[in-house]
Amino acid sequence: TLDFVLDRKREYLTLHRRRMGVWEALEWLDTLVDDSDPDTSLGQLEHSLQAAEAARRDGRPDWWVLTALIHDLG
Repeated sequence: TLDFVLDRKREYLTLHRRRMGVWEALEWLDTLVDDSDPDTSLGQLEHSLQAAEAARRDGRPDWWVLTALIHDLG
């Protein structure tokens, strides 16, 4: 129902739940399992680091490397 959706938005879309730095957020993300990811044997932190390293190795600009690192934090 609309009330259910609005309640979930109030609960989950506010910034009051937790504050953390980027590295702490990456480590926390590594505790989650993404069932939609076909490669669940690879942890989220390792996946993020591999994506960033691939961008760096390909000569991408720094902003691209950073985006590759944090792409799953959103």
